[in-house]
Amino acid sequence: MIVISRLREKHTINHLFSLLFISHLLMLTGCQHSQSNEVRAGSEIPASLSYVPAPVITPKAPAPKIARPELTSSESGAASTCQRELIVLSKVNQRLYAQKKAAFDELISSVSVYTAVREDINPQTKDTMDAFYKFKTQKICSDIEQAVRQALINRVENFK
Repeated sequence: MIVISRLREKHTINHLFSLLFISHLLMLTGCQHSQSNEVRAGSEIPASLSYVPAPVITPKAPAPKIARPELTSSESGAASTCQRELIVLSKVNQRLYAQKKAAFDELISSVSVYTAVREDINPQTKDTMDAFYKFKTQKICSDIEQAVRQALINRVENFK
């Protein structure tokens, strides 16, 4: 029975971190500002703008492909660290674990809703909300790490 509960819990945590990862990935790849002085089709090009040919990309230089895996692995590393800390907290202090898991689950639920509507909102709101969710995720993970440290310290201090 405990094994099934742990497996469900681990599956839920993996699902939640997947949603966080997807939202971070969207944040990294989908946020682009459009300038208000864009050149529109049929309009004249201002004299201050000059023609710059697009760079030629050859198969030998896959620069974008190199940059993305590094970001992906760092995001994945942060998510897995937070997940491990939450599991450790469940072993050290069940009461704090329940509190932190509830906060984390609430964040994931909110991220799911935001991810569903993200493409329908304006770029400025996207930037604001992406930053907000990044902050909240980092804050919750930091709180979980702090709770683990404090629970372990309390165990040592109570040992006589």
